[in-house]
Amino acid sequence: MNVEFYEPAFIEYNEAIDFYNLQSQSLEDKFITEIDNTISIIKKYPESFPEYTRHTRKAVVNVFPYNIN
Repeated sequence: MNVEFYEPAFIEYNEAIDFYNLQSQSLEDKFITEIDNTISIIKKYPESFPEYTRHTRKAVVNVFPYNIN
């Protein structure tokens, strides 16, 4: 399964990385790890997430206030 970011989501992701980096390098690293972990789970078990819209599902990222749709 291929996972792609739409441009607005990619921009938001990079802005979040910058924000967490300003807080601390370890927080930035944890954020990236949590996003990567969530994407890995989506790839393995895409049907395990609740439907968000007719053609999307919603995965909640652990620890951070983000969802992946």
